Parts: sequence; structure tokens; C-alpha cells
Amino acid sequence: MESELLKREDEFYRENEKLEQRTKELMRKVNDVMKIQDNLIKESLKTKTEINSAKINNFKLHSNNHPEYFEPAGDCNKNNENSGIPDGITEMGPKGASHFYRAKIKCLQAENVMLQSENKKKELKESHRKQINDLTSTVKHIEKHKTELLNGFKKQMQLIDNLKKQKMYLEAHKIAELSENEYMKILDLKME
Repeated sequence: MESELLKREDEFYRENEKLEQRTKELMRKVNDVMKIQDNLIKESLKTKTEINSAKINNFKLHSNNHPEYFEPAGDCNKNNENSGIPDGITEMGPKGASHFYRAKIKCLQAENVMLQSENKKKELKESHRKQINDLTSTVKHIEKHKTELLNGFKKQMQLIDNLKKQKMYLEAHKIAELSENEYMKILDLKME
């Protein structure tokens, strides 16, 4: 009976070690998930600052150029009928044409930067969503393992308590047998 109890106790210790290893592995996964989440937050903040700086640069381009030679960012591709700019570039003269072309180039560059930043923002949002979905599924998986581990620990604690009670019962039973044997010996000695 005691050997069976010792075997069971050894089994429980082995099972407990396995559960502790799984817990450590899950904790490592949780730490990895937290690091990925921190990196995502940093990247999103970085892209927001890039977008804001692109908007500021675009605003500076609008304010630094002469309004009569510069078209706003949204109007670069519109006709110049009511803008006060001469119909032909040849009517502007060489200085006016160079100002016009420089302003047009800056406007196109600003639009290009804005489009690139918007595309980058969309790509980051998609990657963030995908990573967040991955992280949530990982968290759910970890929670499931956590509940399994907790249930395993509870069962082990109950089994350990039962084993302790059985051990105490066996020890009490042995003591009772020993005392009964001693009592019988004393009675036998008195009878003789």
C-alpha cells in the first residue's frame, strides 16, 4: 500500500514538473506577445509623426511660395482659368516660368509624399490588424492553457491532500496495531 502511494506521489511530482515547464513556456510566449505589441505601438507613432511632418512640409510649401505662381495641393491638376496666372507659359516670361515650374514640382513632390505616407499608413494599419488578430488568438490560447494548468494544479492538490490523509490513516492504523499488540502482550504476561 505504501509503495503504491510512493509511486503515485512520484507520478504527481513528474506531472507537476511538466505543468511548471508548460507554464514557463506560456510565460515566454506572453512576454514575446507583449514585445511585439510594444513594437507595433512604436511603429504607429513613428508613422503618425512622419505623416504630420509631411503635412507640415506641405503647408510650408504653400505658405513660402507666391500665391499667384502656386496652385494649392488639391488644385495642381485643375485648369488655370480663374487663378490669375497667364494662359501660356511664354506669356509669363522666363522668371515667371521658372517660378511656376518650381512651384509645380514642389506641389507634385508634396502630393507624392502625402500619397506615400497614406499608403504606408494603410499598410501599417493592415499589418497592425493582422498582428492584433494573431496576438488575440495567442492570448486566447494562453488563457486556455492557463485554465488547464490551474485545473491540473487543483486536481494535484486534492490528490496530494488525499494521499496525506491516507498516509496519516495508515500511520494511525499501524500505531493502533502496535499498541494493540503491546496490550495483548501485556495481557498475556499478566495471565501467565
